[in-house]
Amino acid sequence: MSNNISRKVESILSGMNRNDLQRLMSLTKNSGLTNRLSEADKQKIINEFSKLDANQVKRKLAGLNSNDLAKMSADDIVKRLKKL
Repeated sequence: MSNNISRKVESILSGMNRNDLQRLMSLTKNSGLTNRLSEADKQKIINEFSKLDANQVKRKLAGLNSNDLAKMSADDIVKRLKKL
């Protein structure tokens, strides 16, 4: 991952409160998402995620649960991140 993307992701994550970070981590873990995505899929999501600020991330992921996430492809996730 490039330094610019790393810094952007760090900036987003540092702008989130502890509960939001725990929810995001739990969501990802419980959905099994990381196990079924290819490295290319993960990179697509990271690239889209890195374009957002912390408030956008919170708003776009609000209401999403691990069951919803488990059914989504990388493209579905990228589309969701692009909405709003």
